[in-house]
Amino acid sequence: MSSLVVRWSNLAFAFFLAPLLGVSCTGAVSPTGGRNNASIASGGSASVSVGSGGGATGTMMSTGGAAPTTVVTNTTPPVAESAGQLVIRRLTHREFNNTVLDLLGDTTSPADSWAVEDGSSNSGFQAPNVVDMTTFQFLEPSVTTIAENAIAQNKVTIPCTNPTAGAMETTCATNFIKTFGRRAYRRPVADGEVTDLLAVFTAAHTAPISYDFKTSIAQVIKAMLLSPNFLYHHWEVGPTKPSQQGNLVALTPYQLASRLSYLLWESMPDETLLAAADAGQLSTPDQIATQAQRLLADKTHAANAMYNFHVQWLQYPNLDAVTKNTMVYPFFNDSYRAALVPEINSFVSSVMLDGDGTLKTLLTAPYAFANNVTAVAYGAKVTGSAMARIDLDPATRAGILTQSAFLSTSGAPSGSFPIRRGLIILGQLMCGTIRPPPGNIQIPDLPAVDGTTIKTTRQANTVHDTMPCAVCHKDFDPLGYAFENYDGVGAYRTTENGQAIDATGTGITPQAKQAFSFTNALDLINFLANSDEVKTCVGRQWFRYLLGRMEGPEDEGSIETAVLQARANPNYSVRDLLIGMVKSMAFRMRSVNAGEPS
Repeated sequence: MSSLVVRWSNLAFAFFLAPLLGVSCTGAVSPTGGRNNASIASGGSASVSVGSGGGATGTMMSTGGAAPTTVVTNTTPPVAESAGQLVIRRLTHREFNNTVLDLLGDTTSPADSWAVEDGSSNSGFQAPNVVDMTTFQFLEPSVTTIAENAIAQNKVTIPCTNPTAGAMETTCATNFIKTFGRRAYRRPVADGEVTDLLAVFTAAHTAPISYDFKTSIAQVIKAMLLSPNFLYHHWEVGPTKPSQQGNLVALTPYQLASRLSYLLWESMPDETLLAAADAGQLSTPDQIATQAQRLLADKTHAANAMYNFHVQWLQYPNLDAVTKNTMVYPFFNDSYRAALVPEINSFVSSVMLDGDGTLKTLLTAPYAFANNVTAVAYGAKVTGSAMARIDLDPATRAGILTQSAFLSTSGAPSGSFPIRRGLIILGQLMCGTIRPPPGNIQIPDLPAVDGTTIKTTRQANTVHDTMPCAVCHKDFDPLGYAFENYDGVGAYRTTENGQAIDATGTGITPQAKQAFSFTNALDLINFLANSDEVKTCVGRQWFRYLLGRMEGPEDEGSIETAVLQARANPNYSVRDLLIGMVKSMAFRMRSVNAGEPS
C-alpha cells in the first residue's frame, strides 16, 4: 500500500512546530548536566509543561551531576513536599512494543529491529527525547505494517459492518476515531483532532486514491501512531484545564493514568484505568494508590516494568550481545546467552510480585532460576530449557548480585571484572559519585593474569594502588574485589590459578562517610541490604526511573516520604516505596515553568 499520510518526523515537530506550541527544544542535557545541542535526538531531557490546549512551554533542564547528599533516618522528619519539572519524553522502544501489543494485538515487537538505540538522560535511565530522522526511518514503515495488519487480521473494533457509502461511512469513521483514539491517545480525542483525522479518512477514501473503507481506516490508525499524542509521555492532558496551586500544576487524570501505567506496566492504561480518569477517580493520593496496587497485582504486565527497571538500575548491558571467550567458558553459547533475560525476569518477579517485595530479599535470597544450560554456573543440574527455581548454598550465594546473569554481564570475556562490578555497587546501590579520571595521567594497561607471575585478577588490579589512578579507584575497586569468588559467568571459586582468592576489603559510605569492612561478597551484600544509605539510594533510583531526570531540590520531600514508608518494613519494602511514590507530589504534580501563563 502506498502511504497517504504525510511523512513528517518529530524532529521537524521539535524544530519547526514546537515554537508555535511553546516547547523549548533548543538543546539537550548531557550525562554530566551540560548542554549539548547535537544530542537532542539521543536522549537528552527537555522540560515541558503541557497545557490544556495541547501546547507546551518549558526550558531545558540541567540538574545532572551527583545525587544529593541528604541521608534519611527514622528520626529526621522529611522536608516539605513539592514537585520538579516535567520532561518531554517519547516512548522507549520497549514501551512502543508493549503499547502496540496492548492496543492492536501486535506481537512482532517491531522496535526490536530498529537499528537505533534509546537514549539515556542524566538520570542513567532511558528517557529518549524526540523522534529524530534516523528513528523515523524505522518508525514510519513499522507503523504502516502495524496498521495494515491490524485491519487485515481484524484486531481493531470498527463500530459498524459494511456501512453504505456516504453519511453512514462518515459516521462510522467518526465513531472509530473517538473510541480507538481514546485508547491510542490515552485520553479523549478533542473535536479538532476528530476533524483532522476524519480528513485523513476522507482523503484516503476518495479520488484519486479511493481506498476501500477498511484500508482508509488503516490510514487513520497510521496517522494516530505517528502523532506526538501517541509517541510522547505527558501529552495526555485531556479536556480539563490543569489546575495551578501556587508554583505547582496538578497533572490531569489522564496524565496520571498514563504515568501510572508506564511506571508499573511499561505500557498504556487499560480500560479500568481510563474509566477511573473519566470519572475523576484519580484525584486523591489514596485513589491513585488503589489503582497502583491493582496494576501491581497484574503480574503479567507488571513483570515488564520490574524487569526493565532492574536491568537498567544494575546496568546489565545488551543481554543479546554478551560474549565470552569460549576457550575459557566453552558452555557459554547462544542458548546460555538467551537464558539470561528469563533468569533475571523470573527472579525479580519472584521477589517483587510473588514474594515479599523487599530489598532484603532481592539482595539476599538464597535461590535463583536456571535451566539445563545455565545451571552449570551454579554447579547444579536442571532438566529442560525452562527456568526452574534452584535453592543455593547460603554460604556462597545471596540474591541478585551473586547470580549468573549479573556476574556474566558485569564480568570480562575471560574472567571477573572487579572494576566494573565495584562501579555498579558504588554508583547504583550507594549513589556514590564516580569521579572522572584526571586528564593529566596515563591510564595504565592492566597486566595479564598469566598464572605464573600474576596469578589472580586482584593482583593485576593492584597497579592502580601505586599510581594517581588510586585517587578514584580506591572508592570502587575494593567493592569489586568482594566478588572475586565468582568468575566471568558467576561460577563460585575459592582459588584462581592455584592461589587463594582474597575477597576482603573496606569501604566508606558516600554520604555519611561510614567506614565498613567485609570478608567476601556475602558480608558486603548483608551490609548493603541493611544500609540506610542504600535504602535511600534505591528510592532515588526509582524516582529517577519515573522522572526521566535527576532529582532536584523540589523532589526531595517526596523521595524522603516514600523512603520512610518503605522503611517502615525492617526489610525495606520496595512495593511500599512504589505506593509512596505514586502518592507523592513529585508524581502527581509539576512545577510551573518560567513564563508559563497561569
